[in-house]
Amino acid sequence: MKTSGGTQYATIHLYYDSSTGKNCAVTVATTAGGYGTAEQTMVNISVCSGTTLTSCVGGAITNKAQVGNFQYYVGPVSVAAADHCILVSGSRNHNGVIAGNQWGPVHCG
Repeated sequence: MKTSGGTQYATIHLYYDSSTGKNCAVTVATTAGGYGTAEQTMVNISVCSGTTLTSCVGGAITNKAQVGNFQYYVGPVSVAAADHCILVSGSRNHNGVIAGNQWGPVHCG
């Protein structure tokens, strides 16, 4: 996640367990993003309705999120998403500046 100035405030880590079909995500603050300082941080995984890009349009069938003031990381959040795509997002608010990203669809199938 980068601010408009290009500073990376946090990193989203996504993990997948093929034996269970579960996806797990955490958002970890960077030093530049105030690592060790309690600030608003968010992680989210949304399960799309199917296995194509268009299955992610129009909303998720399941959504797991965690948000709050965290010093180091937020999460993990996990979802079972066999036979579905997922969208992953996260954000970090440091000194009043919000950085956020969304990826997806990923892990389709």
